Amino acid sequence: MGMGDFNCILNEDVQIGSCKGSTSTTNYLKELMFNLSFIDLGYSGNKFTCAKGKWGNASIKRRLDKGVASISWRLAYPKATISHLSDINSNHAPILLDTCPTDSFAHRPFHFEAVWLRDKGCRLVIEDAFSREVFGSDFVKLYKKQAATREALHKWNKEVFRRCQDRINKLLQKIKEIQSRQPTQANEVAKQSMQTELSEWLIRSEVL
Repeated sequence: MGMGDFNCILNEDVQIGSCKGSTSTTNYLKELMFNLSFIDLGYSGNKFTCAKGKWGNASIKRRLDKGVASISWRLAYPKATISHLSDINSNHAPILLDTCPTDSFAHRPFHFEAVWLRDKGCRLVIEDAFSREVFGSDFVKLYKKQAATREALHKWNKEVFRRCQDRINKLLQKIKEIQSRQPTQANEVAKQSMQTELSEWLIRSEVL
């Protein structure tokens, strides 16, 4: 495996010694990274990986340890992250390379779905949620009403639209069953009613 194919952890002690803060010597790390076309992987957590001295003005803090990689390695592991961990009984903090981090939960922003307007229940849900009594300043009241309406719409959406395809499949099955029966007026009325409902759910599915 070539030098440019793998990720590595480098320490800037080659430049400034044991966290002394001197920058008068040649920056061998930057020169090495330039020659090998390496890039810094960045980090999360504490800004510094080395601390020396007491708290206050006498304390010297540096980001000495870091993870670097070739561009090809970065493209192969686009989600790889470097984390600065807590230092215990040492003036150097360990750093962790995770090539496949678990995606953290991201809050999904609220969106008003256009398909909701095709259901008469939408207006009732909004009116009921927004008319609930709340307390506080005008701003707080508005915030609480909006939050209550958002939650009510989320719940209603799951109950009505979440299994849109299931509703379509059930209607198709019922229409098929009616068509297999004797052709009576009652069966014809039931079939037309279900076909109208099916047409509406197909439109909703397309809008979604």
